Amino acid sequence: SCSPIYPAVTDPVVRSSARKFANLDGKWEFQIDPHERGLAEKWFLTDAPFDIQTNVPCAVWSIKELSKDYPSYRWANRYEGTCWFRRKFTIDDSWYDGKVWLKFGGVMPEARFWLNGKYLGYHRHVQVGFKFDVTDKVIFGKENVLTVKLIWYKQKEIGGTVQDEMRGGFNEGFGIWGNVEIEHSADIYMENLFIRPQIDKEQVLISTDIINDTDEKVKLTLHSLVSPDYDKTPVTSHISIDAKSRTSATLTVPMDNCKLWFVDDPFLYVLELKLLRDDNLIDGLCERFGMRQFTIDGKHIKLNGVPIMFRFDAPECRWTPTITPIIDKDLIRRRISTLKKLGFNGKRYHTHIPTRQEFDIADELGFLVHSEVSMISNFNETRPYPDNKDTWRYKIRETRNHASLAVISIGNESSQVYNYPQGFAYSNLPYFKTPDYHKWEREYYAIAKELAPDHLVIAGTGMQGEFPELPNDFETPHFWSRHFKWAYDGLSALPLLGIRHLYNKAPVVIHEYGKTTIWPNPDEDKLFEKDNMPLTNVGGSGKLTLEQAGMGHLLDKVIDYSRRLSALCSKIMIEQLRRKQGISGYHWHCALRVGVNRGMADDLGYNIDPQFGEFIKANQPTTLVIDRDFRGRTLYENQRVSLELYVSHFGAEKLTNAKIEWAIMSDDSQLKRHSIEGIAVSQGSNCKVADIEFTAPSGKGKFTVQAELTINGKKVAENRWHFWRFPSPMQKLAEEIVCDTTDEQWQRDLQAYFPSLLLLDDVFSAYCGVRIWPNGMTLNQFLTTTKVIQAVISDRWSDYLQEYVESGGSVVLIDRGNFPQEWYHPKVESDGQYDIYSMFVPFRSGWDHGNAATIFEKHPIVSEFPNEGFGDLQCFAMMNGAKTLRVQNLPGKLTPIIRVIPIWRKAGPQGGPGPDAMDDPAPWATEQRVYLAESKIGKGRVIICSLRLLADPAGRYLLERITDYIS
Repeated sequence: SCSPIYPAVTDPVVRSSARKFANLDGKWEFQIDPHERGLAEKWFLTDAPFDIQTNVPCAVWSIKELSKDYPSYRWANRYEGTCWFRRKFTIDDSWYDGKVWLKFGGVMPEARFWLNGKYLGYHRHVQVGFKFDVTDKVIFGKENVLTVKLIWYKQKEIGGTVQDEMRGGFNEGFGIWGNVEIEHSADIYMENLFIRPQIDKEQVLISTDIINDTDEKVKLTLHSLVSPDYDKTPVTSHISIDAKSRTSATLTVPMDNCKLWFVDDPFLYVLELKLLRDDNLIDGLCERFGMRQFTIDGKHIKLNGVPIMFRFDAPECRWTPTITPIIDKDLIRRRISTLKKLGFNGKRYHTHIPTRQEFDIADELGFLVHSEVSMISNFNETRPYPDNKDTWRYKIRETRNHASLAVISIGNESSQVYNYPQGFAYSNLPYFKTPDYHKWEREYYAIAKELAPDHLVIAGTGMQGEFPELPNDFETPHFWSRHFKWAYDGLSALPLLGIRHLYNKAPVVIHEYGKTTIWPNPDEDKLFEKDNMPLTNVGGSGKLTLEQAGMGHLLDKVIDYSRRLSALCSKIMIEQLRRKQGISGYHWHCALRVGVNRGMADDLGYNIDPQFGEFIKANQPTTLVIDRDFRGRTLYENQRVSLELYVSHFGAEKLTNAKIEWAIMSDDSQLKRHSIEGIAVSQGSNCKVADIEFTAPSGKGKFTVQAELTINGKKVAENRWHFWRFPSPMQKLAEEIVCDTTDEQWQRDLQAYFPSLLLLDDVFSAYCGVRIWPNGMTLNQFLTTTKVIQAVISDRWSDYLQEYVESGGSVVLIDRGNFPQEWYHPKVESDGQYDIYSMFVPFRSGWDHGNAATIFEKHPIVSEFPNEGFGDLQCFAMMNGAKTLRVQNLPGKLTPIIRVIPIWRKAGPQGGPGPDAMDDPAPWATEQRVYLAESKIGKGRVIICSLRLLADPAGRYLLERITDYIS
């Protein structure tokens, strides 16, 4: 046997003519081995029948022939066990002299390999491409048989003993996920090419290893060509190398007046490195590269000396459309192009690494990569130690030449692990010696800086200065609540003060920011079917969920409104960061669906939800923002308003004498327009530039403040912000409407708003006089037999109110936490689950399993309340902190007025709607919830409301609509 050689690259975007290759993708034979018969029966040696033919690259879970015996609702199958692949091929005699290499772009999770019945070796570094030297095992001019045994995680074996897997990097979908090739080189060949641009010196350093596998000492010439522009000025070096030895060689190639690689202008050069012997070409390597350099300069991250803001998408490491790592170039191009259209300039690959194909296209399109090999991580950690150090080293060597590679991260939220220097993840494994994570971090950081000295390296994302003694190029703080309420009023009230101390320490890039729900669209399932992608039925599950909850007829509204709310929240959350000096970027989580119900565009990159059309205004290199986020967007008509206007400037333009024009718009009519001259903002700054003052327009409904930043007549940025205005409160109430409360403070607030409001008990007492002692009228009799009281406002549901309603009375119930417990969500926190209806701010579209939206039904109460079918910013204050109510447990015959559309799955504190419940046809569970409803009971009616109606102008206006209605 021989060991795999790491790393190796398949399907390179450029190749040298010095090497021959043959692609071994395509039809392979396949056979599952659930009972582990294959090794004993020597399937690698005999011509044992393999029942299935499948294409490679291949995810096992995409093989439709297994669907009957291993059914799955989401994928073609869910087989979990050992399986075998076999491929027959022929190479001609012209390959006889030299070396023959069998190359795999990626195999997951672990595998053994045979060629013509001869054992090649064992592979376990799932994230890295690899090759075997099969020179002495291949047959020329005749048929060769390549056999691969793929080992499922739970059935792996190393030398006959079960050990911990070398996982990490990818954790869904197993198979031969990368391309397979066979390649021919001379006996003297090169590998381990490193291209290091040096912008300040206008040159590029090139190094490579040269291996002489012959029996004689040789003299060689190393010849480099860079094209375009530099192919007429080759650089050469003369080398002498002993027999059966290896040497390193370096070249310095001048790049005078070179064109730099930028995100907006990703210019690429091609290096061709030739190895000559007596002027004859014996080997060659080709690689694309960009002239670019990343540096840290105080508070700034700089690309080629220019401050840059990392506007990164940050998807999870699993549930890709192909199940396995993505190598489909058309799919990759669509996905990256879609992210760029949304204003993103890069992607943080959450605890995984992009494939070679993703790097290649990111290089071409100008898209930055934050690669996370996940060595020390709370999630998807590559293990075991110390073997994982090889994965780290191999993967950096495999990817470091890509212009797009900006950040190399050691792990995710690693501070959770660094808190346990004596071991965290492996304390229960008897064969594992617990590591000193602090020691490992220093070693991994040093290795990265040695192999890729000009890249940014961080100890882990989601860290915020907890371990200043550990090397870390910039900070990535996480807005995560200590009490597991995600988080800080749904990110509507960011405690940026808590991370301000980091601003002067290093650049700050916010970790895993966002997470907003949308309801899945069944039409997107058809896109997967069209492209023959195995990850399907997300939308189908969502549709089924609504139907089972009796809300199937609302599907179109739920899809539309959930996206409108998510778009609204997403834009504001980005704007909160863009006005804070010291913020150098964010990892938005997530812009693509990630196989679940979130994101702005489908996973295949075909369609951006039109509701997110304004998001890009906040997600540009240079953008305008104001100092109001979710709060303060509801006003009274003619109310005086003062706003602070900020510019976040990370664009290429020099803003030295810019102009801002701003206007007030209502119903597409311009009400006011002003100009601000002489705006100056330095690159890399988020700063206030002006105050703007105006009076809210008369009338009611939405109006817009819009602004445009120009320099010398060229538009640099534009943005707009919606406000809602309401008529001044009437504060009038029919005398026959009274109040009956248990919350005395709320009673006082209610009376302060309605000065004429009387207490039920006071009216009853006055009516009865001394008859109340000892055998006078009861409260029930007073309510049901007299005509004194027209309606009661209360914060509780009592027997006498129910009797009153049944007799024909009207009651307005407003929640103050005193409703029957069954009207709310059952208390489940004790067993580790959470009520996500209260865990997330109900207004906000929360994570991937929070409230997706609200729906305003047609009802007289809301007919004159300004709305566009759902709760926009005019509802934030009244919904913020309000509890949702369970329709199934409310009394009487209910008519919803303001519905809540939640998504919920009964699993765990972070349980989403469950890509980990792939084989459940209904992984979501939901139910009908309301903020406002009318219920008919007997001859009367009850208006049930959980909104905070005294919180702002919108809530007070709605309160008056409710009281008008019951009048």
